[in-house]
Amino acid sequence: FESQPGAVTTVSGTTLSPTELLLRIAGTVGYVGVSMLGVGAIALFLSTVTDSSLAAALGALAAFVASTVLVTLAAAGAIRPYLPTRYWLAWIDFFRDPILWRDIQRGLLLQLVYVGVFLGMAWANFATKDVKS
Repeated sequence: FESQPGAVTTVSGTTLSPTELLLRIAGTVGYVGVSMLGVGAIALFLSTVTDSSLAAALGALAAFVASTVLVTLAAAGAIRPYLPTRYWLAWIDFFRDPILWRDIQRGLLLQLVYVGVFLGMAWANFATKDVKS
């Protein structure tokens, strides 16, 4: 049994070529980036609600922490699939063989909904502001 030069062997014993490993890492970076856009959209919305940039940043952090705590609680089972941090660890599925796409797709869809809703609310709120005076 000889491995290819530069190949990486996963824990499950699967051998990945350098190209496949690079594609999986790129998918992971993209997934994490989209996940962070959800929190960024919440922060942007909060910045249109308050005049304090610190309050907007802390509000986004509070939403992130509350979501992370609620994901772990059994009592929050009804809302768990809709929490922004529910699928944050789905990036690990890029390194399974075969790649498990279900949670990755759900996580991307959920984050895109958060981005769309909170950017829309931020735009609607900002549109009511008087920025000329």
